[in-house]
Amino acid sequence: MRTLFIALILISFKAFPQKQLKFGKVIADKSFCKDASLLDSNNICNSENQLELWFAIRSISMNDMNLDYSLIKLQYNDSGWKAVRYVYKLTELASNPYKAIYEIDKEIPLKAPTAFETIFSELKKNNIFTLPDQQELIPDSVMNGGNFYNLTFKARNKFRTYTFFNPEDYKEKFETLTELKYYTKIAFLFNSLLKE
Repeated sequence: MRTLFIALILISFKAFPQKQLKFGKVIADKSFCKDASLLDSNNICNSENQLELWFAIRSISMNDMNLDYSLIKLQYNDSGWKAVRYVYKLTELASNPYKAIYEIDKEIPLKAPTAFETIFSELKKNNIFTLPDQQELIPDSVMNGGNFYNLTFKARNKFRTYTFFNPEDYKEKFETLTELKYYTKIAFLFNSLLKE
């Protein structure tokens, strides 16, 4: 009888997941997973999580060719929230710094000083699922060092990726582009509110 009771509890956890996240408006790329070979082997398209937010940060200094690279993964599934920072080390520098080759050096679990739900809510307020590539807003923008960001997401069965760079600098020059303020806030949320 006790075994049957435990089995029923386990089945109910599987049948009734913890919580369905509300994503709001999501702009997806319908061909995203068709181009999955362009992604790394740890493919976001294969994830069974409700939510995957992959926030890649490349800090590039053109003078000394210093290329720091890290990836923050914020995930949500039936077990709850998980956040990890992957710190990469440069293994091969190509002539183009944007095509440098990296391998994982450290994997660091992250915590949220407030609830993960609060951070997720702030990300949604800053239009994380609807922002375009920065190049679409400012076609002739050029990056000469600084911070380059790539955000890839999975919101249930919707996927997309977009990039932006040095939004702090551009938002002063292009004050009417509110998207630059959103980019800046998203970078802040990932960099400052997820701690080791």
